[in-house]
Amino acid sequence: MFENLLDWDGKLDIRDVAYSKGVLSSPYLRKDHIHLASIPGYGFLVLKTKLLPLFVVFSLMLLIWHVEVFTQLKKTRFAKIVFCIVVLFFLVYSFELTDMLYGGGWYPKEKDELGYFRYMKDNATLKLYNGNETTSKVNLQITLWSYERDNVVNLYLNRESIGSYVVSPNGTIASTAFVYLKPGVNLLTLSSQEDCNKPENVLTQGDSPICYSFALRDIKIIPSDDPSFDKGWYPREEDELGNFRYMGNNASFSLHSNDVSVSKVNLRLTLWSHLKDRMLDLYLNGEKTGSYMVSPNGAILSTEIVDLNPGENILTLSPRDACSNHEGTPVTDTPPTCYSFAVRNIEIIPVDDPSFDKGWYPREEDEFGYFTYMGSNASLKFMVDSTSSKQTTLTYLAWGYNGRDELEIYLNNKSLGMFKVLNNNTETLKLQVSPGVNTILFHSTTNCDIPQNVENNSLDTRCLSFAFREINLMN
Repeated sequence: MFENLLDWDGKLDIRDVAYSKGVLSSPYLRKDHIHLASIPGYGFLVLKTKLLPLFVVFSLMLLIWHVEVFTQLKKTRFAKIVFCIVVLFFLVYSFELTDMLYGGGWYPKEKDELGYFRYMKDNATLKLYNGNETTSKVNLQITLWSYERDNVVNLYLNRESIGSYVVSPNGTIASTAFVYLKPGVNLLTLSSQEDCNKPENVLTQGDSPICYSFALRDIKIIPSDDPSFDKGWYPREEDELGNFRYMGNNASFSLHSNDVSVSKVNLRLTLWSHLKDRMLDLYLNGEKTGSYMVSPNGAILSTEIVDLNPGENILTLSPRDACSNHEGTPVTDTPPTCYSFAVRNIEIIPVDDPSFDKGWYPREEDEFGYFTYMGSNASLKFMVDSTSSKQTTLTYLAWGYNGRDELEIYLNNKSLGMFKVLNNNTETLKLQVSPGVNTILFHSTTNCDIPQNVENNSLDTRCLSFAFREINLMN
């Protein structure tokens, strides 16, 4: 009888309401737990209501027969042990620490062949507890379905929108991009875009207050396992090649440099585009570092040399085409789960030779030693510790990519002429250098080619012109 006690518009009412697969229960939240306190660093301390009737019966029996009970406890040690076990049982199984509590708007817990779930009305809330002393970066993964028709659920964390997701009656896993949980209690609100529906199988006299929008089966809080993934990333996934993450319309990496001065590095990303070819623009600390065409078959994207500032640096990935849902339909409004690229890995590759300036790709190695490719243009910078100009000798061993053989060389913005590049032949060039910083620029007269466009099955998106194996400056 107590199960069917309703609080409807502030009035108490007793009804037998058959609903949701014939279960007799109150159409409003019958609490599985009673929140007692929030324990800093641990979560919500709750009292389980499942054993509460037994606890009431036990307390009544103890109250009625307390004289006999205490007499037996004084007489035998066995009675004391049994009494302690019973009390300990209730303490252990009646209290629980949890990091999630159901708030308002939920119907009683139900069970089907896949496990437990709860229906909600138009709006419902959950309390999430973050036991860390600082803000935590997490993904939320919510398993739910809509009642009878497609619907949109709007999610709010601490009253700020974190996304809208199309949910079908067949079920949806709504995965948020990274969100931030503040220390302590966080409020997650689920709000139905459409009005809720009243179940047809509810047997009542008169109008029923029961009304469903969504059913929630599970919610997972997935901590970020890699601090370099910053904003816009979906939860980590895994395939036979390892871990990866999808991104939406924009995403960013947080790259930290421990150096006290600017450091020169190459960035290398392994990624693929979702369902179709897409152009990707990269920005480091707000400055564009390159554009790359990425296919669904994958790409290995290597930047030319870039500068990392001391401390935090933000690398932003921005697709030119909108992200797509699982079926490939572009999504430009507030996204449901919407993918543009998947990134498997990012590497920060320090530049070993400080004289290498702009335009160089990461150093590679073959059976003959190390070599480095350049784009259309690449430069070297070197210091001349002298009070007057002097002569030095530049030697290099180079070869052209995809048939190239003509290279123009500049010294301090003045052309030294056009030079033929013979494969694996060491070239020598006399230079008149100035005191202080000098710059040598190599320029490909025929631009550069992308291996992905000229080689079968290549994933390489670099734009290559010449490779250099040995570059030396001799006085």
